[in-house]
Amino acid sequence: MAPPSDLTIELLLTQQFGLVTRSQARESGFSNGQIQRRLDSGIWLRSDRGVFRHHLFSRCWNTQVLAPILSTGGLASHQSAAHLWHLDGFRQVRPDITVPAHCGLRRRGIQVHESTTFDMCNSKSIDGIPTTGIYRTLLDLAAVVSMVKLRQAVDDARLRNLIEWDGLHRSFMEHARRGRNGTVLMRRFLEDHLEEANIPKSTWSRLVADLLVAEGLSEPVLEHEVNGPGFTYFLDLAYPDNMLGLELDSVTWHLNRKSFEQDPRRRNDLENLGWSMRNFTWSDWATNPIKLADTVRKAFEITRPKRFRKLLLK
Repeated sequence: MAPPSDLTIELLLTQQFGLVTRSQARESGFSNGQIQRRLDSGIWLRSDRGVFRHHLFSRCWNTQVLAPILSTGGLASHQSAAHLWHLDGFRQVRPDITVPAHCGLRRRGIQVHESTTFDMCNSKSIDGIPTTGIYRTLLDLAAVVSMVKLRQAVDDARLRNLIEWDGLHRSFMEHARRGRNGTVLMRRFLEDHLEEANIPKSTWSRLVADLLVAEGLSEPVLEHEVNGPGFTYFLDLAYPDNMLGLELDSVTWHLNRKSFEQDPRRRNDLENLGWSMRNFTWSDWATNPIKLADTVRKAFEITRPKRFRKLLLK
């Protein structure tokens, strides 16, 4: 029988960003001597304990995350998992991996989390990397990010139908009983937002809502639905009792021919129904947020609650 060549594990190398473990190589027919000769010649390079990278594959973020996972049986977690799930606002940062408690794993340049609830991670392979399940990922995030970032992640997961409220609450309760890190912030989040029906289509909407509340205004409704004769519109933010709508205009979505034609018609339709509209840009929020809040406050002063408008029309 001919000795195995690297072509024997070509598919495996491709799936694992050029990585192969010693046990995988042995299962594919390589002897320890054949493995050592590839290491001595520089064809295979050591990436972690018992994990090697073929020299034709470049070292990248994915190999940094996957190598210790293949070595230990751990999972990509926390912000690394959020990035792999493609959650809004999470990029490639220092790799996070979670391993069972008391394994004593240490790796330079990698954040290792030991977990007593490793059996509850509900792992999933994403882009070829074993990763914590979406509910566990969100709970892990609650231990390491701010409330703003946590809400951004949950909003995006809901918008993409990755989670449901029942599942998030159930995951929280299961972990809370075990004293899991992250339950304090997640409890606060669920108390404020559990069963919230509407989902903001952008983080910006949530940030503007936070600003208005911080400036003493009541919390606006996100993605409020307005129906009229022959149309249905969703307002970025709204105060339905006052029939006051707030639209957030970005260059990406509004500086084009289609929006140039549709935006005025949309505003006319809404104002014909009695809505008072206020439009803001990113610059309004980023450079002068107090003025933005004052504009909304003044709009309250000149809009009557809807129930009073109905009485006046009788």
